[in-house]
Amino acid sequence: MDTRGILRIGTSGIVVPGTKQDYPEQYRSGSRLSYYSSLFPTVEINSTFHKIPMPSTLAKWSAEVPESFKFTVKLWQGITHAKKLKINSDDIDLFMNTVDSIGNKKGCLLVQFPGSITSDY
Repeated sequence: MDTRGILRIGTSGIVVPGTKQDYPEQYRSGSRLSYYSSLFPTVEINSTFHKIPMPSTLAKWSAEVPESFKFTVKLWQGITHAKKLKINSDDIDLFMNTVDSIGNKKGCLLVQFPGSITSDY
C-alpha cells in the first residue's frame, strides 16, 4: 500500500513576478491567479485570516483555476486569536460554510494561533 500521499508546492499568497506584459500571451488578459495556477498546483490564501471573504469571491477564484488545483485556507483570526480561545461556534460555521464556496478545490485548513499561546492560555 502506497502511503506517501501527494506533495503540492505553492506559495503563501499569489506570487508572480513582473507585470501582465511579462506573462505568456495566453495569460495577459486573465487574472494573476489564472497565470499562477499554470505554474503551481496550490496556494495559501492569507486574506481569510484577516476577514471572512464573500462566498462569491471564493467561487470566482475556484472557477479560474484547473480542476486539480487546491486552495489552502488560513482560519480567520476572529476564531484563532479570540481571548482565552473562547470560540463562538457560529463563527466556525460561518467560516466553514463560506469556504465551501471553493468546492472540490479545498486543500488544507491552516490554523495559526497567536505566539503568546501557552498551555495556560
